[in-house]
Amino acid sequence: MADRDGRGFLWFLAGLGIGAAVGLIFAPKSGEEVLQDIREVARESSDTIRKRARQAREQASDWAEKGREYANQQTEQVRSAYKARRKAYREASSKKVEGHHTKRSIAQPPVQGEAASGPIAPLWNAGPVLAG
Repeated sequence: MADRDGRGFLWFLAGLGIGAAVGLIFAPKSGEEVLQDIREVARESSDTIRKRARQAREQASDWAEKGREYANQQTEQVRSAYKARRKAYREASSKKVEGHHTKRSIAQPPVQGEAASGPIAPLWNAGPVLAG
């Protein structure tokens, strides 16, 4: 328990004084200084956000450009492949081999008077099948 002669109260006052002194030494900044710090942090954050947004727009623009270039390359490759195949088909279909067209559907019957060729030629050349 506390001393009856007042020593406890003196220790309380001493602790209060030491605490007040330490509090003043390590006291937080004044309200104006805190507001200035908040404004500074907000400005820096705003600048950082703007900078990152600009970088993101530039990168998105670069990616879009690369995508367009890739799509154009692929389109050109498909177009040139299509033209080459069309040319090859026209050349092949215009050639005649022993009086026959080189390009004919398997299921297409031979022209009147000519023999069928290909994998189902025996069926076409056998004549009509009579149902019995």
